Amino acid sequence: MTAVAYPWGRRDADFSQETVAVARGLAFDAGFATDPGFATPAEDRLARSRFVVMADVSAAELAHRITHTWPR
Repeated sequence: MTAVAYPWGRRDADFSQETVAVARGLAFDAGFATDPGFATPAEDRLARSRFVVMADVSAAELAHRITHTWPR
């Protein structure tokens, strides 16, 4: 699988539908934005949501965020 994570990842600010079309043309299998949410099957496979996790987030904090904080 080949994937691209759009730098900074904000829709219509850091990447556009044209960017997604370029990724599609380059045969990427998946692409990730920084929309806060879990990726769903309904999303375009080249513009899926992802959560930003910085290096200083502990495993315990990440587990808490996944379980209690981030919307599903």
